[in-house]
Amino acid sequence: RRGNSPATTASKKSAEEESDDKPKKFWDGFQWVIQTEAKTGADGEKKADPLNHQTRQDRRLYVGNLNPETTETEITDFMNECMKTCLDQGGAKLPEGHDKAVLSVSIGPAAAYAFVEFVTKECAQIAVGLTGIELKGSALKISRPNNYAANQSKSIATSFA
Repeated sequence: RRGNSPATTASKKSAEEESDDKPKKFWDGFQWVIQTEAKTGADGEKKADPLNHQTRQDRRLYVGNLNPETTETEITDFMNECMKTCLDQGGAKLPEGHDKAVLSVSIGPAAAYAFVEFVTKECAQIAVGLTGIELKGSALKISRPNNYAANQSKSIATSFA
């Protein structure tokens, strides 16, 4: 049996050190997402992060019936503009540190649909109400993705009350 050479051991250590610098990712069922750590306030307590992976399913929407020539940037700009109007009229605000409601847009392979991720669950809920709005001559269908499962713990608790 042969032992590791010093060069092999050194390369393994440097690879381990490099992996510590890389952001940790997780698979959310659709794409790889960079995991963010909970933020801490000035008092040392952990603050709730609206962008944590537990709320991600609630923050993502399906946007269908897209014009095939529509780009991710156009969808992002259009949805941000619509959400700004909705939030301003409703007196709501985006979370601290965010000036836009849309975090990301991923267009499907046939370019007929996209998945849009919003900064909060509330923004996503407001956006569902925008279904039927026109973009580039197409009335958009905005809904929850097929794999969406609403938080069951709330519905079970309220059904016994």
